[in-house]
Amino acid sequence: MERGTVGWILGAFSVGGAVSGSVLAARADRVTHAEMVIAASLLLAAALLLAQGVTARAGAIGVAALLGATTGAATVLSNARLQSEADPRLLGRVTAVTTLGTLGLSPLLFPLVGVVAARWGTEAFFVGCAAVCLVAALVAAWPPPPPGRVPPPPGRVPTPSGRPTAAAADARPTPLRPRTPPRSPRR
Repeated sequence: MERGTVGWILGAFSVGGAVSGSVLAARADRVTHAEMVIAASLLLAAALLLAQGVTARAGAIGVAALLGATTGAATVLSNARLQSEADPRLLGRVTAVTTLGTLGLSPLLFPLVGVVAARWGTEAFFVGCAAVCLVAALVAAWPPPPPGRVPPPPGRVPTPSGRPTAAAADARPTPLRPRTPPRSPRR
């Protein structure tokens, strides 16, 4: 494949993701049944990935744009869902791990993509990515726990060793982080 074609494919993917991400970012709170939308986007992404390995140049550019749009939608909705459902005390940690997994590991995995493509061909790589999307779609569609079954807050869960959990240890006052009384809303 020519270098120009690869540039067009990557550009189309980026534009598709940016457009769908921008549209959904403004309306993510209005999307009902976000889990099903995420699962449907990932299923469509898996189908597009399987088509990507067998299309010609013009088709590959179009498929890449659609693939960017579907994965952009899934990413925006899943990140919005993750941030709205995460415990506010742990939101920074959750966001850090998510960012590491989505942005930090990508450059480290690029050489692995080259090895897979050189050894087994690009079709094998696309099939592997489609399998990952199918697993992610199943996880997204998995039914949430029934309402009313709220897990206990961190730090109150008994551990087999009897020691407090990491969240409870983080909440304890220390000389650098003394316990301060809660502020009254009337102040």
